[in-house]
Amino acid sequence: MKRKEPSKKVVYEQYEVKPVTQTETEIGTLKLNQLVELDFQKLKEHQLKLENEKADFERMKENFSKTNFPSIIKLDVGGHQFKTSISTLRREESMLSHMFSGSGYLVEKEADGFYFIDRPGKYFTPILHYLQTGSFIPPDNPQKLNAIRQEVQFYEIKSLIDLLAPIPRHFKDLRDQEGVLYWLGTKKGTEKYQNPYSLGAVKVSGNGSDPVSAVDYAMNPLKDIGGCSWKDKYIQIEVIGITIQPSSYSLSYSGYCSNYLHWRLEALDTNNNWKILMNHSESLNDRKNWTIFSEESFSSFRLVSVQNCYHVCHFEIYGDCFLKIGNK
Repeated sequence: MKRKEPSKKVVYEQYEVKPVTQTETEIGTLKLNQLVELDFQKLKEHQLKLENEKADFERMKENFSKTNFPSIIKLDVGGHQFKTSISTLRREESMLSHMFSGSGYLVEKEADGFYFIDRPGKYFTPILHYLQTGSFIPPDNPQKLNAIRQEVQFYEIKSLIDLLAPIPRHFKDLRDQEGVLYWLGTKKGTEKYQNPYSLGAVKVSGNGSDPVSAVDYAMNPLKDIGGCSWKDKYIQIEVIGITIQPSSYSLSYSGYCSNYLHWRLEALDTNNNWKILMNHSESLNDRKNWTIFSEESFSSFRLVSVQNCYHVCHFEIYGDCFLKIGNK
């Protein structure tokens, strides 16, 4: 008889299952929503980054097309057409070099292949010639020269700005050393004074017995450059290598004969006509300075006596000096 094995009793652990409350459900849902929202926000930021990168790439392509200029440039400056090389326009740093390198100034190519610049074209020719050759050919007309100076300032071509800039020599007092003739006598401020005539900086001609003394600042005692019986006679003074836009001039009475004088100051204009700058009829007791109003520049001046007696010395002219081409 087999022995009966006792049956095994299986004991199950009992766990208390608590019901999920409504509050816990809401918290879980909220956290899930927050995670979803965070992922969505990251996705939007990534998408925006991609869009910005694409826009930057498109701009880069556009800028490249604008800065990739051809070797030969066709310009339309205020209706005047020019053709030149890109290397000429980039020869020195200027607004033109920036225009045609894509560095800050936008210039658009027209349908006809020309790049249009809205400036007076008739003054651009000498500027372009300067960039091509390094030399400047000034016009005879001083008003045109002033207009070219304004265009040079606009294009910011520094070397040409410096070349065309006036050198001021203006009156301070009756015994100053600020005049143009004294400046030329010091080789433009670099050496001790000599008569500018002896340096070849001035030409002097006329009717006086010694016209050269007219431009000698150091002449002592005073030497008469005029004389008696001097009606319609003159002393002519030409400065070399510069033109002067006169602002005033000085003259001394030499001490001979009558000091009541009648004369005029004239200047030779670009048409080779003598232009009267000032008429005088007055007593000259010592030295005096007179203001001149002129928009023109001149190289030649002359003192013309209107009466018989004319006893003067120590002529000096003041104003803005401009270097002539080839005289830096």
